[in-house]
Amino acid sequence: MLNVLKVVRHVTPGNSADDPAFILQVANLVEAGAATMEGFALAKLGIDIERFEREGVIVEGERITHTRIESAPDQWIEVELKRCPDPARVEYADPLTGIVETFPAARARKWKLRMDWLREQLIDALGVALKAARGKFAEAEPLLLGDVDIDGHKVAVYFATKMSSERGYAKVDSALRLQPLPVPGIVLTTAAIPFPFAGTNVVIPIAEVLASAPAARAVIDMGRLQAQYRHRQLAARGGASVRLEESADGTSAVLHIPGKSPWRVTSKAKIAVLRRLVDAFASSVPPVETKRLMDGTGCQSPGQLFAKKSPWRDYLVQVTGARAWQLNVPALSDAAPIIDDPVDLAA
Repeated sequence: MLNVLKVVRHVTPGNSADDPAFILQVANLVEAGAATMEGFALAKLGIDIERFEREGVIVEGERITHTRIESAPDQWIEVELKRCPDPARVEYADPLTGIVETFPAARARKWKLRMDWLREQLIDALGVALKAARGKFAEAEPLLLGDVDIDGHKVAVYFATKMSSERGYAKVDSALRLQPLPVPGIVLTTAAIPFPFAGTNVVIPIAEVLASAPAARAVIDMGRLQAQYRHRQLAARGGASVRLEESADGTSAVLHIPGKSPWRVTSKAKIAVLRRLVDAFASSVPPVETKRLMDGTGCQSPGQLFAKKSPWRDYLVQVTGARAWQLNVPALSDAAPIIDDPVDLAA
């Protein structure tokens, strides 16, 4: 009777820790990062609401009486949600067509999420496949999960969320640049489409390396993890050639230099400067006169354009005895002496 009245509820989190499908849904919730979510939002993320409630991971909240539906592209209208004769379902009438739509009543509620447990459950499940460091769930990201042996190398594996957002990526990237590794590591992330690199480490979505079926709590498919790592390892070190990859909208770009971490910039002025340097390098005449390099940027030198904390001095060097700059490509060190002593982040 007490269970029916919801005075007592048997919470059994952890029963599904060996189920990759469940862990994927946990990852989606951790990435969302909200303490309270509507059932509609949970359903959009592919969350099995009944299962998560049964596991005790989410707790039922207040009922939602109205929601918005899309009447046309980018146009929304509000509709009233009504109870159905079947208490497990609710309905609304489309004001344009009059068609009555029904769906599970669980979607028409707000749900409280146990975010601490979700994060701990995810990290614990990922760590089972690794030589993991336990009891560190509350540490700041990037969180070191442990390491895995790939092709005879000890590869560090980290965990991080929000790797598709500028702020989340910048925090993790900055932290990992301070911990250079002899072998590129792996950052497992809850983000579906993350930035591809963080420091010299490859960033891999958790969804791409989950096992296809439960197997002795090993939710990570090591074969998939190794394949993803090998495929991205060369790119994580900067690839085999100097190149600048620009986004479709022209607002961001990634500079690749062999032996260095890919460097991402987000200003059109910075992109213009890097493009000129890359073009000059491709023409076999690397130096670019400072005035021409900075044309249209509103700055007189790279030092004015790039922030003090930016790693730009590891990628750009001033040509000795000339008012010119060029890319800091290791292969050019003998032919073009530089003023400062650049630090190779991949070393």
